[in-house]
Amino acid sequence: MALVNDVKREINAKIVYVGPKGAGKTTAIRYIFRKIKPECRSELKTSQMGDHQLVFFDFAYPQPVGPGGYTIRFHLYTILIGNGAAPPWKMLLKGADGLVFMADSAPERLEDTVASCAQLYEALSHYGIGTDSIPLSIQCNKRDLADALPVPRIVADTFPHLAGAAMPVTALTGEGVLDGLQKVVRAILHNLGQTAAGTAEVTTEELTVADRQAGPVPPAPAGGAVASGFSVESAGEPVMLEDGMLSVPLRLVDASGACTAEFRLAITILS
Repeated sequence: MALVNDVKREINAKIVYVGPKGAGKTTAIRYIFRKIKPECRSELKTSQMGDHQLVFFDFAYPQPVGPGGYTIRFHLYTILIGNGAAPPWKMLLKGADGLVFMADSAPERLEDTVASCAQLYEALSHYGIGTDSIPLSIQCNKRDLADALPVPRIVADTFPHLAGAAMPVTALTGEGVLDGLQKVVRAILHNLGQTAAGTAEVTTEELTVADRQAGPVPPAPAGGAVASGFSVESAGEPVMLEDGMLSVPLRLVDASGACTAEFRLAITILS
């Protein structure tokens, strides 16, 4: 439930990105972070949660919302899923005002997507909430895959009653990502229409910056260490190739999150 501070005339709303491991949740949030004007957002932060990482930031709409002149700040969260224990979605979903479910369009990941959907249903039921009573955007990611499952097939196995809420996205390029966020933002504002926020129209155009050309990735210094201010993180599941090769998807990220590069590391496994 959104927190209203009448003294500061500020409303804080929570949006959680959920979905299976490797579906593109963190990639989508990093893209949104890079697109939001720096003066409108906080820093992108991470926090360890056992075997997993919490990834989050918040942004404020630059103009007052509604006749009360309240500022609304949206807090975006997701979990970068690690190995081991199940991710604590139930804890993260407490107090959520809107959801984005990232489905993986890869055929071999449909089972994981369905399982993650079941986890979401179970977590929401703990708070007495259904998927039809909270703003929810279903984003079918990785539409650039040659064998991507049709969106209707994914929805039929996950949220058949919410077919109109599903949309194709490609988080790596950002295609559809902001539109998906916009749907949730508008729905949250509609729900807040009974309180101080009114029903003002909010668009991402006033929040975002123009596309920036990615510069070359800085070379790693001698000794194989990553250049200062940069970190390397997993960008998905490793894939076993022929001839004993293991392909590991990685991501190079700078401290501010403003510059990223996706690449794959090929490793030869010796018997």
